Amino acid sequence: MSAAAGIIGQHHATGGARPFTVTFATGTPPATVVLHADYTGPAVPAAAFYDAGDGVWTAYTSTTITMQGSYLRFAGDWRTAAGTYQAMFKNAFLAGTYTCHFSGTLKYAATTANAYREIFYGCTAVVAILDNPFQPIAGAPAIGMFYWTCSNMSGVTGALPAGFMDTSGLTGAPADYMFYRACYNMSGVTGALPAGFLDTSGLTGAPATYMFNSTCRSMSSLQSGDIVLGAGIRLTHANIVGPLKQAMLGAAAWAGQMYWGADVIHTVLTPASDIDTFSGCVSMPDYGTIAANWK
Repeated sequence: MSAAAGIIGQHHATGGARPFTVTFATGTPPATVVLHADYTGPAVPAAAFYDAGDGVWTAYTSTTITMQGSYLRFAGDWRTAAGTYQAMFKNAFLAGTYTCHFSGTLKYAATTANAYREIFYGCTAVVAILDNPFQPIAGAPAIGMFYWTCSNMSGVTGALPAGFMDTSGLTGAPADYMFYRACYNMSGVTGALPAGFLDTSGLTGAPATYMFNSTCRSMSSLQSGDIVLGAGIRLTHANIVGPLKQAMLGAAAWAGQMYWGADVIHTVLTPASDIDTFSGCVSMPDYGTIAANWK
């Protein structure tokens, strides 16, 4: 048995999640998939494997992967030397001659600064995310951990999978840009936000710079699901101005609420200036009575 086959066999034998997989569903698959230039490659190339569609696992050698079939799977450890997946698939799957969907899960969690920054940014050819691609997130937040993670994935339709961006395991103080534009312009996503989505119930301390700025902006087809900010985050009329600016702007079909602990946030706080958090969220149950500075 080859070393690669042994490692992949162990991956399944230990009960790990299915490898992260891109399946090309319609049209002509690309001849090559090119990982973004900002992705610096796995820290240990010999521990990162891909199957380009022919059932053969190959260790990483280059950011350019030559396709052999209609799917692309990733196993092993693809984290960079900095411990991130930053920009790994940024603009790698673009609408044009094909559509594709994501399934399975990246084997290792990233918890350092910029952990999943821009990993799927601009992947407009992706029409469905069938499984949560991220391992459970636990521990202290890090700056930019979900910065632009899925921004401009406008082709994704249907609901987001269970566990998607479930951050209920985070503890400690908020970090700057944690969820900045994380799901910006995922305009085709419908259904409800999954449980635990962007959950900060374990965080304490003052809110951080732009932590929820534009997080779900332009998710215009989203139907429901609440966002819960931790009661331990010390919010005031003044310090929410940057962190919550335009967080849900343009989510016209969204009938959910944003909570601060057990309270609907707009019933207990009013921003010191106009921040458009709920601008255009006309399906919120009490949209008409929300203070003007929220919208």
